[in-house]
Amino acid sequence: MGAARRFDPGGRVILSGYNISNHVIAKGGFGEVRLGVHLRTGEKVAAKLLLGRWREHPHHAVHEARFTREGNILHKLSDHPHIVSVLDIGLIAERGGFVPVLIMELCEGSSLDQIVRTAAPLPWTMVADIGRQISAALHSAHTAAVVHRDIKPSNVMFDRSSGLVKVLDFGIARFMEAADAALTHPPTVVTTTSVLPPLTKCYASPEQLRYEDLDGRSDLFSLGAVLFELLTGRLAYRSHRRDRLPVFPDGDGTPDALRALVHQLLAVDLDKRPQSAHEVYRRLTDIRVSAAEARMPEGRPRRPRLLALEAEFAEVIGVVELREGPLHDVCLELREGHAKVAKRAGDPRATELAELVRRDRERVRAGTRHGSRLRHRQDREQEAPEGRSPHAPTPEEIEFYGLIPPPMV
Repeated sequence: MGAARRFDPGGRVILSGYNISNHVIAKGGFGEVRLGVHLRTGEKVAAKLLLGRWREHPHHAVHEARFTREGNILHKLSDHPHIVSVLDIGLIAERGGFVPVLIMELCEGSSLDQIVRTAAPLPWTMVADIGRQISAALHSAHTAAVVHRDIKPSNVMFDRSSGLVKVLDFGIARFMEAADAALTHPPTVVTTTSVLPPLTKCYASPEQLRYEDLDGRSDLFSLGAVLFELLTGRLAYRSHRRDRLPVFPDGDGTPDALRALVHQLLAVDLDKRPQSAHEVYRRLTDIRVSAAEARMPEGRPRRPRLLALEAEFAEVIGVVELREGPLHDVCLELREGHAKVAKRAGDPRATELAELVRRDRERVRAGTRHGSRLRHRQDREQEAPEGRSPHAPTPEEIEFYGLIPPPMV
């Protein structure tokens, strides 16, 4: 039999086994993210809490439902290395009562908006690499019928040491089948007391600003706005108007193909945008490797027979990417084989193809390392004695943990 868990009168799980400090990592209208630690493993976590004043809001039940749904969406997508992992969902004791909390992996690095303020414009190769990772995350979300609806620099973490990107904050995400439309699809009239999800006007798609039904192409528009800002250091839009495409500065070294892709992402007409995050991923990869081809000397011999095999590899990779995602083990193996065949064929892109595979493998390992430890811990907790919560420490552990000071940053 499974281990017993504590529940409140409404049937919600009461979490224990975490030490949540008062160190605030981020803050929003109704919640904040604090630094925490799992008492058994000593692993640092991020705890996202709904603040006490959320109960005073006339639509507090809707806000709590969105909060819980964010945890459920993240749990559904937690295996992806470029999406933040949720570790636990429930309630914790706070100021004499219980508040909803999401326990998430602690992402290292800086948000893209911090990087924009200090380092933009970024080299186009770095922007293309960031875009590939965001589009891989969106491909996974859209395949699971989830639209993020709030892609912007502050919702993307970037670790400069590894180059790893993580997409955060699915708080206003919605399922494309709209089974829970009452929580996310607002009426036409916007009032200060309504339950409308917040819109970030500089990054929102035209259809989102009109409160129309959305699909994954809305996220792609927001991605285009993010890429433009990273490339230029300027916002693509400062108002709700979307009638003109933003202009790239002359002589910045951005390839024409990348400029064209960003402008297509920012198209008002849905049908003129790339039709999937996978298409964006593939095009960014092609742009990245084509730059290597331009740097190679003219007249490099290439072997025709291997060229045909190289083309077959590329075709199979495209199919596997669509079915399993671009970072799936099988896809990475195929991409590795493609790079080797390209090298034997004398393809000048071979080195860049191999380097992208190496980087993606490193990022997958870095992004899933936390989740692997989590699953191992959850497996052990399932073996907890009956009658005691799998998260609750034993009396001996309580005495030992009492000697450990709160985590410091």
